[in-house]
Amino acid sequence: MKFLRKTVIGIGTIAMTAVCLTSTTYAWFKINSEAKVDGFELQVTGGNGFMVSIDGVNYANDLTKEDIYKAMVVKYSPDRYILHFDEEDSVTYVYQKIQKSNSDGTLMYETDTEGNQILDSDNNPIPVYDYSKENIVSDKEIATALKQIELLPVTSKDGVYLTDLYNSKASASSGRYVEFTVYFKTVSDTKGKFVKATTYYTDTTYYKDEIGTALDAGEEVTKDNYKNYYINDGYTYDIYLNGDETYSDAHSGQEAVKISPTKLVSKSTDVTLSAAMRAVLNGAPETLEKGDSITVYTANALRLSITDEEKLAANPGEGTNIYELNDYVNGDKDLGSYATNYSDLYDSSSTEYSSDLDYKYGYKNNAMYTYYSNLKESDSLHSGLMTYGLDVPTTIQDLTSKDADGNYLYNKKITTLSSGEDGKQLTFRIWLEGWDADCFDGLTESVSTSLSFSSKRIY
Repeated sequence: MKFLRKTVIGIGTIAMTAVCLTSTTYAWFKINSEAKVDGFELQVTGGNGFMVSIDGVNYANDLTKEDIYKAMVVKYSPDRYILHFDEEDSVTYVYQKIQKSNSDGTLMYETDTEGNQILDSDNNPIPVYDYSKENIVSDKEIATALKQIELLPVTSKDGVYLTDLYNSKASASSGRYVEFTVYFKTVSDTKGKFVKATTYYTDTTYYKDEIGTALDAGEEVTKDNYKNYYINDGYTYDIYLNGDETYSDAHSGQEAVKISPTKLVSKSTDVTLSAAMRAVLNGAPETLEKGDSITVYTANALRLSITDEEKLAANPGEGTNIYELNDYVNGDKDLGSYATNYSDLYDSSSTEYSSDLDYKYGYKNNAMYTYYSNLKESDSLHSGLMTYGLDVPTTIQDLTSKDADGNYLYNKKITTLSSGEDGKQLTFRIWLEGWDADCFDGLTESVSTSLSFSSKRIY
């Protein structure tokens, strides 16, 4: 059995068993569409040295499908449900969100030892909720609630703020996309000591002395002076979405566990065109006529974003990766990426114009866009086009390619975990990208999604 010195956190199978767009027109223009997420088969497994949690309190090596259901339902119905760790049962339950009342009927809020109300980050008092056993929501009730989620095509520039194709805001509580939170932390609660640096690291925090004094503004650590500074000798790892088949470190007396690569897989859907359309096939634009048949894959129309909430809060606009991975088996059937206003901003006479980019991002060659416009004999979608210019959408489309030094080209870091720190809150969002060329009415097949995570120890 092969052993790798790599810690892997695996998110097992997300089986979207009914991501179906079966109406006779585009699902996002039909009020009663049948685009539903009928069930999720998902498991989160903490690798050697890491644990995971849905509430940031109750950590374990593994999260079951039921745990993820709990994390999803509180995002979908935050006004109805809340997570709470029951110390007696050592279980995190979903509770009905019922605020406690005082004997005089007034609502209860958290107070300090002197009786003063404790305020949250927005200066609002923090309610005290009733976590009685009778308020626990059953797994069956949770599953029933999640069946109400409808995946309606939406879009996003940053993977955090999602809208429909007319720029109206969508939220997780609307059920138009799926969202859940998982906390990651190292097993070690020891922060480590500050010791003299013996190796130059490009992505770590340096300190002035052995008590951890921060560097002055503008003070720079280089390959020439790093030995004058200190680092924390606790364990620190960068976490990545894994694209390769790999193995976790073996526990004592056990063999290493094989971790499958991240995969999105769906069966084919054949669509008979009711109008002509333009599509980029084999790298060149081509016109398909009414009555022609095309094959599409639901997985090719999905997007996944992962947000490091701490980094996002510190630097708005940062901390999120958007993944456009396409079908793991049939990715070559991909019709294209986004529909944008690229063609309007740059024509063939521009010195900055790239026909390759226009084939991929220009709406005039986008299969979904041109098909709908021809079908409706109008260009009503034009006003909602995303504006990028030459800054085309940034998505990670390849998890396996490496440079000459063996570093991943696109597998960008999701977060960094250090010993002794609180858990890092990562938000996962999965949506049907409405501007994707593969986002056709008539998608009827489910998507099986397996996500796994690898780590690289920094120091």
